Amino acid sequence: ELTFSTRRWAKDRTVISTARADYRSDLASSLVVNFHDILNNVRINKEAVEKTKFFLSLHFTKLS
Repeated sequence: ELTFSTRRWAKDRTVISTARADYRSDLASSLVVNFHDILNNVRINKEAVEKTKFFLSLHFTKLS
């Protein structure tokens, strides 16, 4: 039969394991969200560069 202290230790280990799993899950979710934000910013910056190049080419075409 398990003693009180052994049961308490097992319960504490379960709580710690659950907290660790929750932390890892939150961390993974956070990394996915951050990665999505980074990709979105790269896409926005790429579009801005392409628009700038396009308008500059129009401007220099008119000057020629």
